[in-house]
Amino acid sequence: MNPHLAYSVSTELPVVRTPLPGPNSRAIFERTDPHVTHGMTGHELVPFVEARKRGYLIEDVDGNTFADHIGGWGFGRPRQGGGKGGRTEWSEPQRIR
Repeated sequence: MNPHLAYSVSTELPVVRTPLPGPNSRAIFERTDPHVTHGMTGHELVPFVEARKRGYLIEDVDGNTFADHIGGWGFGRPRQGGGKGGRTEWSEPQRIR
């Protein structure tokens, strides 16, 4: 094996353990929906609340895992005002408590 091509590959597969949205995601939606813009309260396209990201897997607050086909979820969010030279800088990932 060529050592220059060696890398770690996760063999973990996505697993959905609860109906979507799961009970913890549903509880968070019920608490936050009254306080957000109406267009952000439809949860049909993304019926879960992200808790963390591991490699290509997104884990929700109910323990379900999903394959990340978007690539940017869980990375962080842009800081207000942008970065040096107009570039976007990213803050730490958002944590769900």
